[in-house]
Amino acid sequence: MKKIDKDQSTNAPTHEEQILKKLLLTRFSMRQLVAYITVYEYRNIQAAALDLYLDHSTVSKSISEIEATLNMKLFLRHTRGVTPTDAADVFYRHSKQIANQCARTAAELSRITSGATKHVVIGCASYLDTIAVNAISHFKLQHESKLVVRLLFGHTGDLLRRLKLDEIDLVICRLGTHAEQPEIYAEKVYDVGDVIVVRADHPCASQAETRLNKLIEYPWILPPPNNPFRSYLESMFNQEGLPLPINVFEIASSYAARGILLSHPNVVCSMASKSVAADLQQGSLVKLNLPIKLNPPPVGVLYRRSAAMDAYADSLILSLRETAIDK
Repeated sequence: MKKIDKDQSTNAPTHEEQILKKLLLTRFSMRQLVAYITVYEYRNIQAAALDLYLDHSTVSKSISEIEATLNMKLFLRHTRGVTPTDAADVFYRHSKQIANQCARTAAELSRITSGATKHVVIGCASYLDTIAVNAISHFKLQHESKLVVRLLFGHTGDLLRRLKLDEIDLVICRLGTHAEQPEIYAEKVYDVGDVIVVRADHPCASQAETRLNKLIEYPWILPPPNNPFRSYLESMFNQEGLPLPINVFEIASSYAARGILLSHPNVVCSMASKSVAADLQQGSLVKLNLPIKLNPPPVGVLYRRSAAMDAYADSLILSLRETAIDK
């Protein structure tokens, strides 16, 4: 029986696309794809050859064969290495997905023999680590004991890149601009109010109202540069016509930030309220009363749509909501 494409009239591939698809499905070996991926990531054929324990000529030949088959230039060669073309960027993205799928298939087949039949990889933005850790145990208990859950932390941009390459299944982060992605589905979990907190014995802890220009005098904990939450804090100071504090700890992890807060009496930090809810309830940390509205992007989950991932995403979202201390 002939397969019928529901969108055949609007999405029918061109003759050129059909030819290219056939080439991609039939002409490339995994050896060639791995060589290509390694050269792309190193930007150097010799370095790629050393990493793969192959001769320079073998790796170079693999790249030339791919270019000849596609009839496209993938790398511009020069004395310092190679520079990828636009076509190389596209080919890398899809080659990486193929390689990742093969690796994950091998891992899952191996787990069948060991008794662990399923696994899910969850990435979390470092500044939400306390929120994620509280939710993971709840998430794991909702699934069979043979489910392997791997939790990774990192920069939101890097986690999103790995999600697109199918190295990660789900990402916990602030949505913001990441909510609009053509290949990625974004589900809001909840709004998280940020609070500026200090230790209970901080000089400003007992004040009815505190001004931001006074807090600059104290040490601050800030996320590293290029962190989305760092940009958010920069805008907060800019709105008040103030520079960022000079005396700072640059820390991405909420766990580490909390540890420094509790061990240093004069430190100031802005954190997600759910990350320090228990400390605020116990009185070890105090929320400062500032005449500034902090409205950061909501916390959400990013993932690629599929029947399996939809179920895992729903479960993770439920776990994040159920384990929020200040619901």
